[in-house]
Amino acid sequence: MSTYKSINQVIQEVQHWLRLAVFEHEPLKESVLYVLHNKGKDSSYIGLPSNPTDLYNELSTKHRRKIADLVKKGVLNKDQHELLLPTDGSNKTFSDKFDITLIVLAIRSFTTLPSPKGGWSMTPTPTDITPTANTIRARDWRNFLNHTNPEKVDLALFNQKWNEGVQIVQQIGYAPPDLNTLRTISLDPKHDLVLKSLHSLINNVVLSQQKNQSDITALQKEVSDHAAANNLMKSEINKNVADVEMLNKRFEDQKEDIAKCLEEQSTKRLEDQVKITKRLELESTKRLEDQKEITKRLEEESTKRLEDQKEITKRLEEESTKRLEDQKEITKRLEDQAELATSDNQKLQLLDDRTELLVDQIQTITRKVDLLNDLKNEEQKIQSNDLSDFKRNCCKEVLTYVTENIGENWFQLLTLLPKRHGLPFVTPQDTNDNSPSQQLMDYFKSLAFQIKWQDLKNALEALDLGKMVDYIEQNTLITQGLQLASNKLRQRYVDDLIHWFLDQPLSTTNVGNKSLSREEAYIDLAVISSASVDREWSNSDRQTLMEQRYLEFESIEMQDIVKDTDQLVVVRGVAGVGKSSYIQMLALKWAKREIMNTLSNKIDFLFTFTCREINTLPDLSGIEDLLQKTYPKIFKYVTLSDLQMLTNRILIVVDGLDELSGMYQENPTNQMSNNAQVTMQIIDTKNIDLKGHKTIACGRPNACEKVQKAFSKTQHTKRVEVCGFRNAMIKTYVQSFFKNDTERLEKVLEVIKRSGNLQAMASVPIFLWVICSIYAEDCDIEIHSVTELYVYGLLVFLKNHLKGCMDIKNKTLQDIANSPTIGEIVYSLAKLSTKTYMKHQVIFTQDDMESLNCTIQMQQTGFITKLSTGNIYKEWYQFKHLSFQEFLSALYLCLSKGNTVFNQKRELSSCKQSIIGIHYLSTDGQNTVFNDLYKNLQEIHKRNSSFIDTLKAPLISLSYKSYLKDTLKWSKNLSQLIEDNYFYIGLTNRDFLNGFRESGFSLSKNQIKKFRYVSSAMIMMSHNLRHHQETILQLLDLLNITKIDSYIVDYNATEEMFTTTFYKFVNMIMKDIPDAELQLDSTGPTLSHIYLKRTHGYTIRLSSHGRISLPVQFLDYFKIFVFCESFGDEECIISIAKYVLKNKHRGKSISFDNDEVASSFIPILKNNLTGDWTECLRDDLIEKYQRFL
Repeated sequence: MSTYKSINQVIQEVQHWLRLAVFEHEPLKESVLYVLHNKGKDSSYIGLPSNPTDLYNELSTKHRRKIADLVKKGVLNKDQHELLLPTDGSNKTFSDKFDITLIVLAIRSFTTLPSPKGGWSMTPTPTDITPTANTIRARDWRNFLNHTNPEKVDLALFNQKWNEGVQIVQQIGYAPPDLNTLRTISLDPKHDLVLKSLHSLINNVVLSQQKNQSDITALQKEVSDHAAANNLMKSEINKNVADVEMLNKRFEDQKEDIAKCLEEQSTKRLEDQVKITKRLELESTKRLEDQKEITKRLEEESTKRLEDQKEITKRLEEESTKRLEDQKEITKRLEDQAELATSDNQKLQLLDDRTELLVDQIQTITRKVDLLNDLKNEEQKIQSNDLSDFKRNCCKEVLTYVTENIGENWFQLLTLLPKRHGLPFVTPQDTNDNSPSQQLMDYFKSLAFQIKWQDLKNALEALDLGKMVDYIEQNTLITQGLQLASNKLRQRYVDDLIHWFLDQPLSTTNVGNKSLSREEAYIDLAVISSASVDREWSNSDRQTLMEQRYLEFESIEMQDIVKDTDQLVVVRGVAGVGKSSYIQMLALKWAKREIMNTLSNKIDFLFTFTCREINTLPDLSGIEDLLQKTYPKIFKYVTLSDLQMLTNRILIVVDGLDELSGMYQENPTNQMSNNAQVTMQIIDTKNIDLKGHKTIACGRPNACEKVQKAFSKTQHTKRVEVCGFRNAMIKTYVQSFFKNDTERLEKVLEVIKRSGNLQAMASVPIFLWVICSIYAEDCDIEIHSVTELYVYGLLVFLKNHLKGCMDIKNKTLQDIANSPTIGEIVYSLAKLSTKTYMKHQVIFTQDDMESLNCTIQMQQTGFITKLSTGNIYKEWYQFKHLSFQEFLSALYLCLSKGNTVFNQKRELSSCKQSIIGIHYLSTDGQNTVFNDLYKNLQEIHKRNSSFIDTLKAPLISLSYKSYLKDTLKWSKNLSQLIEDNYFYIGLTNRDFLNGFRESGFSLSKNQIKKFRYVSSAMIMMSHNLRHHQETILQLLDLLNITKIDSYIVDYNATEEMFTTTFYKFVNMIMKDIPDAELQLDSTGPTLSHIYLKRTHGYTIRLSSHGRISLPVQFLDYFKIFVFCESFGDEECIISIAKYVLKNKHRGKSISFDNDEVASSFIPILKNNLTGDWTECLRDDLIEKYQRFL
């Protein structure tokens, strides 16, 4: 089974089991409760009371001892005991919380229902239809369901068990609701019974998993026992062989003994024969005969012994051979069993992973369903009659406010309303001191749902109570229709989240995506204000990320993203940085009333739109049409004119601006489709249809810039940037990812710290997950560039998603890169990406994917997902990770050399960095994983090229080489930056820096090698280079240059120049210099300069007419401050002197360039400093200049 399973897919796979579980949780359970409480009033037995208090009292008095006995015997577990006798102090026992097992146990133990003839463990006969028999059947039915593999329950088995269950319920006498409706109930987890059934599924899976684990443990023990027996058998066989060898040796010894004995005996007898020949001739003859007989007998006995020994040897050899054959058979069987155990263990491990995810996902869905039910309960408080009648009537909040604030105008109000609303006519006698009676006030409140707002408004205005009308319109939801619509809108966002969970794959690869939409795992993203991002950035993700590294900012809290004074908030960020998840979390927190719920910043309607979905809608006629098609259920209760009453409390959120059709036309508003024009209208907070609402417009940098420029002149526009994770959160995420794997944890943190490219990319959640996943796969991988990160990330991502349907789990990344199947998949993804990305076609159809003839379903790769929306007019698909599209498109362009087709496309410039990176990798040839993947893809592209494509290839290749040559021409000047082992940057290097920046800060390994002997840098920061400071830092970082010998700011320096970027340069030049002197001089009337040189000292020259305050952070680098003759900024002099006095303990002091300067400056210090001001002077100067003091 593929690991690419969602809850919805699991539900479809086990739908028959789930429907039986639904039957268990309602009709079957209710029927045994029917027996427990004897609701049929059967006179043959006494049941238990159904009232919770009475039930508790009876169990705690009459049956407490029996319950204790059942606990002691292990029949009742702790949870069941708590259900029977709760310890929460309520003294109530709720039988509806019992499951069927506990209900049946309660019937057996605490009622007088007759026991079955064969006992409670026996299956009753078919003819036995007593309550006891059917109780047993209900228990067995439940046990069958909960011990059956859900995937094995097919339609036939479902029908059989359903009919059996219906028969049990009917024979008990319980009359359930419509069983046919229950049989075909929608398996939506928002339904209580379905949710309970999903929890039963979890229990079933967990029990099955535990059984599998137990079986595997038993099998492993059996394997171990067989191995021990096998070793014992080997020992016995070896012993038998030794016995045979011993017998053979003994037999040989016996043969020698017999022969020797015969020889000795024969010799002796011959000698005796010679001596007594004469005397014993007759006797000798007889003895010779006896000797022959003895010899014969000995020879026969010897022969017999030899034959017996051969027989024994043969039998032992046969037995040994048989045992060896048995051993081989047992060994083979053990090996098979061990292999099966290993396979089962792997399956169990996969089941463990999926079970954990299944449990986690269903528990999360349960919490969201609880939240949704809370909102629905809140909705039920809004009384409603006929829809058309009630939606324009006042909500109770309005009537309560009027009742509490109408004061002495009660009588007049009650005389204006009765005619239309049936209120009793009142006379002065009905009032007391011009106030109505409490009874009349309560009656007025009870008519809340009958009084139309327009009538009440007219009555209040007639009484000159316009301030009350203003308060109601500004602070309440006014009508029942608006109140119900607002509540339904909140429900919608919770419901969307539930459906998101249902569609999420139960794959361990989702670890990295948790932070994208899961409230529990959501990690706060850095969101910075417009002051930090007031610049025009390109649409290149990589370039934007690099520049973000040096921003100094404080993050904006989510509840402050839209202030009361804001009209349009433009939220921009690179692909994958978390913009959409930020918007989803914003909507969810709003739905839960956690944000935007105060009087000063209250939002009652939050409508979110994605440009991707807007592109798919039928031709829109206007804002109301867009709202109705996107939110049809909400607009059952309200119209656009209703919303116009409270536009200041409406927030419109438009996400994915870069995906809006026609966004990148030269004149977008003139070239856009109707749908896009309507989108721009709803963004416009001044549009007459919804004037006064607030808007959040969200997208990638370039698109946001266009929207900002379109509206900045007509409305207050705030710009913010989503910057992803900051350094502390990166570390937290990595620690969470690797948990106890300290080696990999430290390796990843070190790799990120060492590479400026990776530091920037790690701020993006999806890329940080990719980095961690790569090093979880292979701890020895070295990543030197962002392009390598894409390559490894692509392979790891595919491996994790496809391991359930391909044999790649244990393959290395090198193996996967060489896999023809993986190559086909990557090629198909790259081709589809190019088609969509380059044509700005962000969505596509099933036909588009099938036309690629990929070997697997494209959705299984994890890169493709169905467009998730409740208003699909056609089935659309999209790339799940837009951050990979740029790379995949560049990869296909490098393979096909087809850039000329797209030369006029904005998207090609966004791919430029990846094209350069791929070019460098393919020419360096040092990354073997990339080399193998690229060769694999080249072969596939060659096979897929037509005859015409082959003929055109040389010409296309020339065009591609020309494009590369033009793109990389800046890099030829790289060697000119090196002189005497120093790296020089100055005014003449602007073109090089522009090219390096546009390339995505990429250099090849060969280019970097040229700088291996460069030890330090010298930088002249002229006016023309002031916007390239981050680029220079990137270049120094890439070349591993950590020291600067000279840093000159040769343009008008102001206080604004003392930024994080500036201090990075200062850190590099002031490194290891503890006693630096800073000379303070003047340049004249206009310019300010900073000269920081290790060999020639440190000087800052300020304008003689300007006033600039040097920050403490800058002063901290220096120990002695030397004032020069032309320096005349008294405020700066006094400020530095106060700083020195405060930091005298750190060795800080003031000095003067010469005596004349001292005579001029000492009076300034003396007249403006208090206390022992001379402490600020260098120690040797106090005596020297005593005459001035």
